[in-house]
Amino acid sequence: MNNTKPTQNCKSCGATLSEDAHFCSQCGSKTILEDRSHLFSPKYILLSCATGSLVWAAIWFNQSGMLGPKPTETYSPTSQTPHTSLAPRGTTQTYNDPEVERLRKATKASPDDATAWISLGKLLIEKVRNKTVPSNQGVLEAIDALGTALDLRPNDKDTLLLLADLSFEQRAFAKAEEYYAKLLTSSPQTPELLGRYASTLTFLGEHTRAIEALSELITNHPEHFQGHAFLSIAYAQSGNKEKALEVGTKALGFAPSDESRARFQLFLDSLNRSEPNHPPLPNSLEGFFLSHPIVGPKVERHSYTDGSFSLYLNNFPMDKMPTAAKEKFYQSIREFLIENPQQDISSILFIDSHTNAELGSFTVGATK
Repeated sequence: MNNTKPTQNCKSCGATLSEDAHFCSQCGSKTILEDRSHLFSPKYILLSCATGSLVWAAIWFNQSGMLGPKPTETYSPTSQTPHTSLAPRGTTQTYNDPEVERLRKATKASPDDATAWISLGKLLIEKVRNKTVPSNQGVLEAIDALGTALDLRPNDKDTLLLLADLSFEQRAFAKAEEYYAKLLTSSPQTPELLGRYASTLTFLGEHTRAIEALSELITNHPEHFQGHAFLSIAYAQSGNKEKALEVGTKALGFAPSDESRARFQLFLDSLNRSEPNHPPLPNSLEGFFLSHPIVGPKVERHSYTDGSFSLYLNNFPMDKMPTAAKEKFYQSIREFLIENPQQDISSILFIDSHTNAELGSFTVGATK
């Protein structure tokens, strides 16, 4: 049996590389065009859908690999420039990876060569996605390398797109929006690029701007599935369920495959099952939270699923609440439920409206 793996030769230096190599591990040259289809595939749309409904999030909870890299705990780019790492620029991370080390040496040998820094950034991103280097450290070093490249070539479109995509994957939506916006001013406004930009606006809660951008997209490309799908999601996030269903139903007719059609249908089904818009009753759990002096201003929406009341909160750091304050909050819920029993609710979930991460939970009937 022949176990020899297919190879290719570097176009620049002639080195022998594996068939699936995207760049040369010896000189850093790009060997094939990088495939970005994953960033605008049906899976990318599903990531956006995940912010729209608890049902959608539950579907993908066991398929997290399809949603792209999860946010890191040590990297919070929303409050810092993405190419500024937590470590000083030039700090070397330890992976014991010979390919990474070769490209590091190339950047040291030619520190003013933007191509070398871009190649290092691309390699690290690929290895983070393949989980062959630690995610946190790999992302930080990739951002550091690409940031250096951007310093050397301030308007380099490939570097801007790499940083925009990486910022989006790391949930640094403010920085992703900044880079996509810069690209839109200097690059052709393709449906894919405009769609990514508008999707980022949706994550930031800029629903009006997202709807305007996506409406322009589908006006110019009336059969563009992703444009219609993202527009449906933007309407859902803005609270316009009827328009979301109208646009989403139309999107189904443009789906590129049965798989993407079926998966987007799940999102529309979750909208059909959500609570209708109506003023909350004074003795309802929804009314209690909306009238709460601290929680009320943070409430975006709620849903009922199998006896669980899910409350979606915007920028509410529940994990940072002092223990005494949190217990006082829970006690106020207990007292409300004693006076206003909720027969069909067995638990209350507090969920971040942007990431769908669970912030906390409360079991109805518990004394502590």
